[in-house]
Amino acid sequence: KQDETVMVRCLSVSPDGQFLVSGDEAGVVRLWEVQTSRLLKSWDLNKYIDNGEEDASEDTKKPIAAIEWNPNRSHHCLLAAIGKCAIVISTGTGRLDDAEVTDALLSAASSCKDGGNISPDSRAAKAVKWSSLRKKKQESDKATISAFGDKSGPVALLRTNRDVSSVRWHRKGDYFVTVSPKAMAAAVLIHQLSKVASQQPFGKMKGEAQLACFHPQKPFLFVASKEHVRIYHL
Repeated sequence: KQDETVMVRCLSVSPDGQFLVSGDEAGVVRLWEVQTSRLLKSWDLNKYIDNGEEDASEDTKKPIAAIEWNPNRSHHCLLAAIGKCAIVISTGTGRLDDAEVTDALLSAASSCKDGGNISPDSRAAKAVKWSSLRKKKQESDKATISAFGDKSGPVALLRTNRDVSSVRWHRKGDYFVTVSPKAMAAAVLIHQLSKVASQQPFGKMKGEAQLACFHPQKPFLFVASKEHVRIYHL
């Protein structure tokens, strides 16, 4: 069990049901094995969203607002929203073939520079910046979990202008969407992990966006405001 004084804010299960990830009020992500209830890994994500300080105080720590495991069984990674950031975490839970596929997916993000592959003339250039977390990884993050598992831990960070409240993957596990309700026109951003790219699809929002998700089969994006759910063709 987690510390009784810390509230769990969100949960997500791996596609095969073998692993569970939780996010709590103190900004800690924990990776569990479902069958044995064993805690495999934990990461304090406040260490990665610092504003020049290595350790955040208890008063300034941000909670995990949302967390979601990649829906593609071959992609062993997840997304966590904390403060103004979305963080990509490699879980290290895959077998040899899956580890290689996951490595290829995360390769660009783990070495990205200059804010990612975002056109400086695009709307997204002012709304989000990518950065690699490879240099900030602790030695404890580098140990493998499974016999064939890749190295685990936070890989990349996306920093937006306002707090991120929701993260959702596309079913293929490369694209994902983030929602920052207070960011106005930049509230909804679509990202491609393999290319370290982002786009801001709307120049103006109709209402304050609360949630967004992809259709499981068709190229549609659902965006919910406080009063309406709108469907956009991608």
